[in-house]
Amino acid sequence: MKNFKKKSLFILSLLLMLSMTLTACGKQDSESAKTNASQEKKDGTEKTEESKAITGEQVAHAFGVIVAKAIKETKLDFNSDELLKGYQEAMAEDFDKAKFMEAEMLLQRAFQEARVKMLAEKLEASNKFLEENKKKEGIKISESGLQYRIIKQGDLRRKPRPGDTVKVRYIGKLMDGTVFDENMKAEEPQEFDLDRIIQGWKEGLQLMTTGAKFQFFIPPNLAYGERGVVQGGNVIIPPNEVLTFDVELVSIEIGGAKTEKNGN
Repeated sequence: MKNFKKKSLFILSLLLMLSMTLTACGKQDSESAKTNASQEKKDGTEKTEESKAITGEQVAHAFGVIVAKAIKETKLDFNSDELLKGYQEAMAEDFDKAKFMEAEMLLQRAFQEARVKMLAEKLEASNKFLEENKKKEGIKISESGLQYRIIKQGDLRRKPRPGDTVKVRYIGKLMDGTVFDENMKAEEPQEFDLDRIIQGWKEGLQLMTTGAKFQFFIPPNLAYGERGVVQGGNVIIPPNEVLTFDVELVSIEIGGAKTEKNGN
């Protein structure tokens, strides 16, 4: 819920910032034009096509692109005629400023309702995926709901325990097969503290011995749940997503001391 709220507030803040920026730029235009004209005379340079002042038409088009992008991302029901109507009303000199607050509150409510709907639909899709997946050959299910398949058994008896550090090779996919993370081709395996990874990984790795290769199907509640993963404004893992991992346990370390290693 936090990521969605942040995006909603970001959109509202962005529109407000653009409005303030346009107002500030309007005050600076005349001074800026004088300075540029004077500098061109001194330098003997002429404006190229790229250096020409941005037109109002370009700004309006860019504003429309930003608004459309925001609407698409939130997936709200939308009527373009009402957008134009609201714009025209707000531009009027006698527009009641209190309506700005009403509009902002309405949008926040709409964002929240869209978020709730999206989460429910995504969870339903994840449950359907897991229901179908458990019917496949070789799938085992733990008490917590973690689904896994043993691809290859390990050579040694010891399994990771809480407090251990493990080295693994893996590839992580979303339900549609999109790879969101992997280190299979990396020179060195990835190291993880068993107590600092998602619950599905923690539980799954404790079923393995060194050299083993498993496939995990991790339900949302054992992964990133409703929050998902967002990096740099991009959604890496959607909310309520089932995660699939192919994992090879390379070694187990206790307090930094390597105790067991896959000999392959």
